[in-house]
Amino acid sequence: MNNGSAISVVIPFLNEEENIPELVRQIDELAREYAQISFEFVFVDDGSTDNSLALLKNSLPPDLVWKVVKLSRNYGSYNALRVGVFHSSCDIVTFLYADLQDPTWLIPRMFEKMKEGYDIVVAERKTTKYRFSDRFFSELHARMIRKFVAETFPEKGFDVVMFTRAIKEKLNENIEADSNIFMQILRSGYRQGKIQYDKVERKFGVSKWSFSNKIKASLDILVSFSYLPVRIISLVGLLLTGLGLLWPVVFTILWLAGIRLEIFPSTIIAILLLGFGFTNISLAILGEYLWRILNAARRRPAFTVDEVIEKK
Repeated sequence: MNNGSAISVVIPFLNEEENIPELVRQIDELAREYAQISFEFVFVDDGSTDNSLALLKNSLPPDLVWKVVKLSRNYGSYNALRVGVFHSSCDIVTFLYADLQDPTWLIPRMFEKMKEGYDIVVAERKTTKYRFSDRFFSELHARMIRKFVAETFPEKGFDVVMFTRAIKEKLNENIEADSNIFMQILRSGYRQGKIQYDKVERKFGVSKWSFSNKIKASLDILVSFSYLPVRIISLVGLLLTGLGLLWPVVFTILWLAGIRLEIFPSTIIAILLLGFGFTNISLAILGEYLWRILNAARRRPAFTVDEVIEKK
């Protein structure tokens, strides 16, 4: 394979047997339409429990270049992408997803954009078919990231990105558990371009991107790439200290003015809300950092590959 004009397409999947036939048809059509590009398709089975893996292996056309990496269990979409990047062979790597919400024509468009001298090309969502609640969370998530983590993060978010071997090598050298692969790519400092597209609605199956996964993704980004949580603790701590110093002064002035306050209820509320409440939240935030430090110090693998199946 000529790596200089070849693209590794990493495709993670989890219980997507309803989408596998259409996925195979679309990537086969892509490879035929853009025969001047050498494609390598790297499928990552992120612990599927349905017939996705067997269906995929039996339906892949013989003229496609592919490999299937089977994980020992479900490690999450970010780790599945890391596995695919690690097992890719080409100088250019991009992502695609088995839910078919991102059209395959994004790949040649990003490739053309990359020829303008970019090391990273992001496919930015122009519109989405999400429900209002999902769209609101997505836009709030993107706004927070742009404010506190990466100014270049697209306003409506992104799932598809193309990057060169230099970024690929950095990702493989720094496989971080409980982190976000997209933030590692965006913050790598290389020249970045973008294209826009309309994300389409999923036709089959259900999304594996639950609300708890979204919360975890936001926490991973803020804790791994930002000092914001610790800075909030510091600022609130200073505010409470100021209130603590001010309260005796206010109480003394009111007492001298003849105004008597019910001290007991207000004191209990202050202790419970400001004391125990804020202290426990602060400990939880610091615990997140300590757990991640411990996790990194253990040097446990972020994932375990059960099997790699390559086209013979």
